[in-house]
Amino acid sequence: MSEKERNKMELKERYIYQVIRRIPKKQREEITMELRELIDEMCEHDTIEHVLEKLGNPEEFAKKYRDGNNYIIGPKYYDDYIWVLKIVLACVLISGIVSAVVSGITGQDWSGETVSAIVNGTVDIIGSIITDTLVNLIGGGLVAIGGITLIFALMERQNMKINVKQGKSWTPEQLTPIPDKKVLISRSDSMVGLVFTVLCAGIFLFVPELFGAYILEDGEFIRTIPLFNLEKWNLILPFLMVGFGLCFVDEMIRLVTGTYSRVVMISNIVTGVLQSVLSIVILKMLPFWNENFAKEASKAFHREFTSKGDLMHYWGTDVISNVVLMVLLAVILIEMGVTIYKTLRYAVER
Repeated sequence: MSEKERNKMELKERYIYQVIRRIPKKQREEITMELRELIDEMCEHDTIEHVLEKLGNPEEFAKKYRDGNNYIIGPKYYDDYIWVLKIVLACVLISGIVSAVVSGITGQDWSGETVSAIVNGTVDIIGSIITDTLVNLIGGGLVAIGGITLIFALMERQNMKINVKQGKSWTPEQLTPIPDKKVLISRSDSMVGLVFTVLCAGIFLFVPELFGAYILEDGEFIRTIPLFNLEKWNLILPFLMVGFGLCFVDEMIRLVTGTYSRVVMISNIVTGVLQSVLSIVILKMLPFWNENFAKEASKAFHREFTSKGDLMHYWGTDVISNVVLMVLLAVILIEMGVTIYKTLRYAVER
């Protein structure tokens, strides 16, 4: 194949790629075949450049295969929108059930010794779990649906604005190469990130007492020594939720974009910087830790934390916060570094 034929084939495939990525998946295979036949037929009497100019901007051409464009979230993002929504709602359900179960068990008084008392206690727990689960699911579900819809709608509108800036006259030179494997972002990695973020946010929101030392007596649960300062939790929680929200937005942009690009890099840098600031505020400026955790744990488990090699020995000092902060900042910087490197090394803007 000559160089001219290769260039012709490359331009044709670029154009087709830009069209089909904007239409629903179930139509893509059929439309790909139709476009190849159409372009090949038109090229019999004209050059590939003139043919593609006649067909016009691939975004505008893709609209011919849609029923309409009066939508909040268009075909380009719709599949990802539904996929993310399912994942997040499943995570909300799981975290809601976990929080309801924990609250039901820990909030029940098991002092009764009769069979009737135990049965009544069990019935109360089941009723409490069902009620709390429904409340958590409705509240968390509505917030999740509204937040995800808003984010995807903003991405849809922003993408339209970006395309308008390209100018009225479209030429084949605006087609970008089909991304290779090195620039692709794994959907599974994004999915794991989204699931982890939503589950952690749900646990911190509903049952932060899960993080702590569990005191048992004769195999029965007595109480939990919380790791965090739950008395000031109303002050701390908003900062945590903002941090999780930033992480969620960054993962969603990665998922929807699908490749390392300038948008992904900027998003990762901005969210990384904001997360770093939030980490410093939470760990160094807010009363995040339960100052009595080590003392209560020492008393409950009959153990003295006197060794300098024991982490509990430093509880109540800045050592714990500094260690956690260094780990968080290291993770954020490594992710930013990888994103910047792959974007500058491999990415081609669409």
